[in-house]
Amino acid sequence: MHLNTFIFSIYNMRETKKKKDRPDASSKNEKPKLPEPKTDAIRKHRKVLFVDDEESMVSLHKAMLKSKDREVTVFTAISGKEALEILAKESDIDLIVSDYNMRGESGIDLICKVIDDYPDVKTLLFTSQVDKAEEEAIRKDLVGLEIMLKSPETLDEFYQRVMDILHNE
Repeated sequence: MHLNTFIFSIYNMRETKKKKDRPDASSKNEKPKLPEPKTDAIRKHRKVLFVDDEESMVSLHKAMLKSKDREVTVFTAISGKEALEILAKESDIDLIVSDYNMRGESGIDLICKVIDDYPDVKTLLFTSQVDKAEEEAIRKDLVGLEIMLKSPETLDEFYQRVMDILHNE
């Protein structure tokens, strides 16, 4: 059920004795106006940036995430440089998901720059080389960096984790 429909249903169920307080569908052949939802009921639109030097992977991530939540805006980049350009334009990105092993700079190099320049943006590293990525993260003082295993068997878990992060865990 859509949120406005739900709110409208609840609105019509309360205090049915006071008809003057209810929307009147018959007046002027207009649809009844729905009450404005409260601010805390409005879900903030979320934005995620996927970074991977393989275009097929960023396309897959974008399609999969959009299938899980149509309200999420998904940006994609095929390099750290492109990711930083997108961040400069879209300052309200909530989460950056980066592959670890990319041509040029690693995902950890990108995350270091993001943490320095955009400290409110959450980060997640996605790699098949977890041990190597963890070692580099420790060397670069990123002890709290979340690293997820990149494999076909873990994709559902990965997308669920992305959704949890986007919706404030």
